[in-house]
Amino acid sequence: MFRNFFTITLLACASLCFSQQKILLIGTLHQTESDRLQEVKPISAIVENFNPKIICVEYLLPTDTLSLKHRFEATYYEERKNLRQALNIDEKKIGFKIKSLQNDLADDWDLQKRIELHQLYYLSFDMGNADYQGHLIMNNLNKDSTKWLRNYSQIAKEMHSNYLRHLTFNTEYSLLVFPIATKLNIPYLDPIDDLSTWVEYEKYYDRLLIPDTNASKMRYRKQADDFTKKVQSLPKDSSMWLFSNSAKVIDELLYVEGYKADGHPDIKMLQFYWTLRNRKMAEHIDKVASKEPGKRVVVFFGASHVGPVREELNKLHKSYEVLTLPDLIKPNKNVPRKD
Repeated sequence: MFRNFFTITLLACASLCFSQQKILLIGTLHQTESDRLQEVKPISAIVENFNPKIICVEYLLPTDTLSLKHRFEATYYEERKNLRQALNIDEKKIGFKIKSLQNDLADDWDLQKRIELHQLYYLSFDMGNADYQGHLIMNNLNKDSTKWLRNYSQIAKEMHSNYLRHLTFNTEYSLLVFPIATKLNIPYLDPIDDLSTWVEYEKYYDRLLIPDTNASKMRYRKQADDFTKKVQSLPKDSSMWLFSNSAKVIDELLYVEGYKADGHPDIKMLQFYWTLRNRKMAEHIDKVASKEPGKRVVVFFGASHVGPVREELNKLHKSYEVLTLPDLIKPNKNVPRKD
């Protein structure tokens, strides 16, 4: 009996050790036209069927000082520091308090604790999770929240403003990410973005837009223009979301965004900085996935990142099965594939 138990245990361990952790990359539209909102539903169904336990998002890491300084004004850190002091919040104890509130909220919905958790994320520069908590709070308030907002701080008012911004512009977060995270009961969204070298990338991107007679730069601009025309000519009865995640578009964007572009030194520099950003994203995803091996991961970011990040994840030579949307759709049918 003990021998059989030992054999079963070994087989179970071997199965766990050699099973590939699945990482699904979803290319999003940062804004969706009002007449295309129905296109998000099948994407949501596919992700829910995939049943991830970890969600990564295109928000900045709260510890990434260079990226945060690029995104926000110079007064950003000073304002947060002053708010923490005014609220008598010890910066060194924020992490502990967040974990405590997460544990409490896992079993019971409590508005006051949810508001406090949002506040702590906001004060610790974790804007992705501040927005996520804001989404949960606003969706659980009465429709008339004006009176409630008057009784709370500027932080709460900014939370309301960000919530309305996501709704107004039909962002991927209000339409897709936050609702999926809520439905799957995922309490925390892992930020993976990096903008530490974005200024340099934009510099070379702007240079390439200037008309000239350099052959390689002209070819690059034509390729980008042709892709833009293709997107603009997409019929209204087709799905922009499925189109953006199709295998052909994922491949084309590797060149249009500079990941595989070649030729003029400006193009090579654009490639360098675009590759660098996506490599750092892949490293962040790897770090998150490595902490919980075996758990499925879904990554939401702009469609241009899907191909480069897939390439960079595969270069890590880890036991990941990196998937994109076409891998989960049956041939010629826009329906989820059952695992």
